[in-house]
Formats: sequence, C-alpha cells, structure tokens
Amino acid sequence: MYSSLLNQLQYVKHCIEDAGIDRSRLHDISVGHIAIREFEESDPEFAATLNRAYFICYYKSQGLKVPCIDESGNII
Repeated sequence: MYSSLLNQLQYVKHCIEDAGIDRSRLHDISVGHIAIREFEESDPEFAATLNRAYFICYYKSQGLKVPCIDESGNII
C-alpha cells in the first residue's frame, strides 16, 4: 500500500512540475480513498495530507487551476 501511495504521489508531483506530462492517469489516483479507508482513524493528520493531495489531483485532472487552501483544508 505504501509503495502504491508513493508512486501515485510521485506521479502527481511530476504533473505539477512538468506541464508537458500526460495527465490522463490523474483520474486513477486513489490516495483520497486510501486516506479515508486506512488512515482516518489511526493517523488523521496523514489522512488529511493525502486528502489534500487528492484535492490537487482532482483539479489538475479537470484542467483547472488549483485554488489555495488553508491548513484546515478550506479554500481561501
């Protein structure tokens, strides 16, 4: 599971850093689901961080600009 998370997060990082990378796989990112299923109770801070990563994936996959969010996850 951790290797899957790492691979997904590295792909997201590459999508952010390289405008020319194929973003078609962003729809397959499951870090948000893993965060809720596996970590919400045992490590809520880690789960929140993964959910923020999923938030970025969602916006990027739609071709939208990612809005700024505060520490609580609220859109600023």
